[in-house]
Amino acid sequence: MLEEVDWHSFEAILQRLHQEGIYLHPDQLASFFLMHGLPVDLRYVPAHLQLRARSINENYQGNMARMEVLKQPSYYIASLN
Repeated sequence: MLEEVDWHSFEAILQRLHQEGIYLHPDQLASFFLMHGLPVDLRYVPAHLQLRARSINENYQGNMARMEVLKQPSYYIASLN
C-alpha cells in the first residue's frame, strides 16, 4: 500500500534552501524543477522556459510535486524588501 506524502510547496522549498544558506534565485529552482518534469508556479519561470512550463503544468500527472499558484507576493520578493 502506497503512503500519501505531503509534498512541500515551491515557496517552502525555496525558503528552506535559503535558511540552509543555499541562495538560489527562484528562476534557478524553477529551471531545475522543469528539467525534472515537475510543475512550477509560472511567475518563477524565465521567459524562455514559459512554453515548456505551461506544457508541464497542463499535463503533469505525477504525485511528486504540489501544484499551486499563490495569490500573495512570493517569499523571495518579500525577503528583498
